[in-house]
Amino acid sequence: MDNGQKPATKQDVADVEKRIKRDLADLEKRMAAEMKQGFAEMREFVTDTETKLLTAFYSFADADQKHLSQLDRAAASVGERLNTCERRIMEIEKRLNFPSA
Repeated sequence: MDNGQKPATKQDVADVEKRIKRDLADLEKRMAAEMKQGFAEMREFVTDTETKLLTAFYSFADADQKHLSQLDRAAASVGERLNTCERRIMEIEKRLNFPSA
């Protein structure tokens, strides 16, 4: 098939078929490798995203816990002040209802 004018022989067709099969096998191998690499990159991306999200959630939870602790301390302080006021009111009521002699 030097000039493209001769008819193809059975051997020529067989050679072309072999080359096509070899090329397809090579293509399949390359595609499999590309897909494997793509899945590995996707897995890494998902893992990195998960790590970033968990870090953000833990940071939020830590800040929220600190805020709740401050609120608990403030509530305890208000409770103590309320108890002091109630005690003082009770002392005043005792003096008004039961005067000393």
